[in-house]
Amino acid sequence: VYGYNYVHLVSALTPVPRVRKLVRDFPLMKKWGVMGFLDETRNILAECGITTRYVRTKLEWNAETDVDVLLNDFYRNWYGQAAEPARSFWEMLEDIVESTPMLGHEDRIMPYVYSGQLIDKLDSEIRKAEQLAVTERTKLHVEVDRLILEHLRAYVSMRTAEFDGQFDRAANYVQAMLDLRKQLHEI
Repeated sequence: VYGYNYVHLVSALTPVPRVRKLVRDFPLMKKWGVMGFLDETRNILAECGITTRYVRTKLEWNAETDVDVLLNDFYRNWYGQAAEPARSFWEMLEDIVESTPMLGHEDRIMPYVYSGQLIDKLDSEIRKAEQLAVTERTKLHVEVDRLILEHLRAYVSMRTAEFDGQFDRAANYVQAMLDLRKQLHEI
């Protein structure tokens, strides 16, 4: 299978995890006799989340992997005591992406998917995770999620300013997004 692992052809790096899609797809591919994969992708974890790539890798080797067990192990080891709110953060994103009736090939639909209410809920989970992370490693992992959230917040604000015709404000949010990307890249 030629795996085209992009969510959007043109992306503003909004988080669009796809673990549940993979969990549905891989057992079907095995049933249909798929024997191998050649994936085209770019490794932008802020867009898909580490879990999407991790689960894809595991399911490509074994389509019958118990993904609940796999994710429990991942979150416990990656986030330590902050596992529960960190998982909730990514699950909320997956919930909204999975339940939206919006479909598009570029990120232009995402302003209609990510609401201010969602951003507030995501922020609440990151705050909990920040309080629970105790090791330098887990603090760093939670910091990455915080930066992803702040990038998403700037993206939504940029699109709002753009839609309101306030292009100078939109440009300021673009700069904020670029600054956050530098921080993510350094990590």
